[in-house]
Amino acid sequence: MELSSNPMRLASIQTDRGLAAAVILGQQVFEIAAVTGRYEDNSMLRVISDWQETRARLRLALNTHTSEGRKLQDVKLAAPIGDPGGIYCAGANYSDH
Repeated sequence: MELSSNPMRLASIQTDRGLAAAVILGQQVFEIAAVTGRYEDNSMLRVISDWQETRARLRLALNTHTSEGRKLQDVKLAAPIGDPGGIYCAGANYSDH
């Protein structure tokens, strides 16, 4: 997969096994854990928790990955982080909006 002309976009996709961290390149979608061979890369929280190391591993894996991903139109995109654990908001200006 040629990465220079295709910027990586992170996404979560719905699979038969639940949510999976994925990367979108052009119109192709790749499950990150399937490409890297690391089960822990199935979690978007894990992927972004150490993004510098994960990005390097993912780039290397994608450069040597031979199979095609799934077509973007054939996958169901999900919330980027399926179970964030908590969402914090400040309501100080709520009435102004």
